[in-house]
Amino acid sequence: SAIMDGFLERRVFPRLVSSGRHVQGFVDDDAYWIDVGSPERYLQVNLDLLRAQSAEAAGQGTALLTEEGARVHGDAYVTGPVLVGRDTAVEASVRLVGPCVIGAGCVVEAGATVEESVLWDAVRVGPGASVTSSVLGQRCHVGAEATVRHAILADGATVAPGLTAPEGIRADPGTTLGKSA
Repeated sequence: SAIMDGFLERRVFPRLVSSGRHVQGFVDDDAYWIDVGSPERYLQVNLDLLRAQSAEAAGQGTALLTEEGARVHGDAYVTGPVLVGRDTAVEASVRLVGPCVIGAGCVVEAGATVEESVLWDAVRVGPGASVTSSVLGQRCHVGAEATVRHAILADGATVAPGLTAPEGIRADPGTTLGKSA
């Protein structure tokens, strides 16, 4: 079955209430609740939680958070909040525009841009490439000078060098977009 955004609030909860079953809830002014029923909501919750964690850590809402072994080149432009995972390399002249999450073992090559996105482990973003408002699964590869916007790329998907991927694309695992990369 297809993923349905808002499934809990539009289908499950109304059906429970209309069935006459006993439904309880409570109010918690400090709680954050979201139905992560779509990749877009998954992206939203990751970025929201990173904003909150960064605000607590820095008191400013802007922070570079790095895990053990992460290497961010000194001339990379970083505006937070940005989380860089274990053993990830961010090369020279990279732009990281938060909030964004970059997983473990990733490489963001020279001159690339990653903005408001979640990259899972072992993702490679080629030199001069741009990834915006997207989720990239494990082992995805975005070729040199390629552009990815508002996309969901499943594990192992590849975007050929120089390609502007169709905005909003959802690529299946192992898919190659464009010429062989």
